[in-house]
Amino acid sequence: MALDTVEYGADDDGKDKAMVSLHAAAEEGNVDTLKSLLGRGVDINARDASNSTLLVRAAAKGNFDVVRLLIERGAEVDSRDKWG
Repeated sequence: MALDTVEYGADDDGKDKAMVSLHAAAEEGNVDTLKSLLGRGVDINARDASNSTLLVRAAAKGNFDVVRLLIERGAEVDSRDKWG
């Protein structure tokens, strides 16, 4: 299912609000929000401005429940961001 862009829209910077929410949820360890957004068809390997994936952000913050969820759902485990 594709993300409903009318529902999520875009913020002032032109970033999709769902993508911003997705990355924030990964970083903050919010498993329920991630499940909801991923269930709507959001790209599990979506990258932010620094080319970081959800998995990288979750791991960097020690959110291992999120890391486990993302790996179980098929997230890329060998991606690199602008820092390596």
